[in-house]
Amino acid sequence: MPVGSPGMEYQDKFMPYKVMQLNKDGSTAIYATIDSPQQQI
Repeated sequence: MPVGSPGMEYQDKFMPYKVMQLNKDGSTAIYATIDSPQQQI
């Protein structure tokens, strides 16, 4: 889990991350790209 993602808060540090989606056929896709702490809300 990247630093700064929900449940992984540490001081004022934040690492951008991608939220992945798992499709019915087993493939994956990027569901969301989180570039700032404000985008998590």
